[in-house]
Amino acid sequence: MTNFAKYHATSTLAFVGRFEHYEDPSQVIVVTGLPASFDATGGLLGVDVSFRAPFLWPTEVRGLRSSDAVWPLHESGTVGRNDVFFVTSLALTF
Repeated sequence: MTNFAKYHATSTLAFVGRFEHYEDPSQVIVVTGLPASFDATGGLLGVDVSFRAPFLWPTEVRGLRSSDAVWPLHESGTVGRNDVFFVTSLALTF
């Protein structure tokens, strides 16, 4: 399940939000190696800048939370239930 919203503040600036939930009870897509099924919820807040067509510069912060500790942490061999990260890119749209 995914819910998505985008608000165009100007012709070159948009604010983005997304909420999503994913379940993989049989671990067909996401294999964790744990006996329980994979179950995660996440969301993002972002800004899209379209400063010159056809280029788009999306920047976002994402957060994920799972029912079990499956996300790799910053120390080797450790995992946690939460993960937060910052992403930016330059995209060519057509």
